[in-house]
Amino acid sequence: MSDTPSQSTPGDATVLPLVLAQSSPTPLTTHKAKPLSTRIWCAFMFTICVVMLAIGFLLPPSNKGFGTHERLGLAPCGMLRFTGVPCPTCGCTTAVSYVAHGDPVKAFITQPFGALVGILGIVLGVMSLVGIVTGKWMGPSAFILNWYWRSIFFVCLALLSLAWIYKIVAVRWGIVV
Repeated sequence: MSDTPSQSTPGDATVLPLVLAQSSPTPLTTHKAKPLSTRIWCAFMFTICVVMLAIGFLLPPSNKGFGTHERLGLAPCGMLRFTGVPCPTCGCTTAVSYVAHGDPVKAFITQPFGALVGILGIVLGVMSLVGIVTGKWMGPSAFILNWYWRSIFFVCLALLSLAWIYKIVAVRWGIVV
């Protein structure tokens, strides 16, 4: 006998049982347990999305394009009141309310970033619901989010800044929905 592996032909009787043993899993390993942590995380995200959209649905959107949050008992925007310039998130609650009422066009006219938040809430809510049912997250992996979090953060910051510039122009020119 030598130390080198022997060359066997595809029809060799010693290779076939080895190939069959490797290719056919045992019944115990075919069904993977659904991770409870994935379902819990999806339930958490689903709850946040549903609460945000439910509040938006229960609040009638303000015709001014901002101020919907005041119906929750919150103070008016101090920056807008004192400077005449809306804050970066002015109109976001109104835009989410329009999305929750099924009017994404008015949401984008009101505050584009708020409209994106509302639409993202719908998308993540559906993906989270699928995750709760199946036990598998269907969205981007944690690896991708962890690797590109800085890029995602700066893109969101840029979108918020552009939406803020739009909102300043819209308030100055009196663009209302």
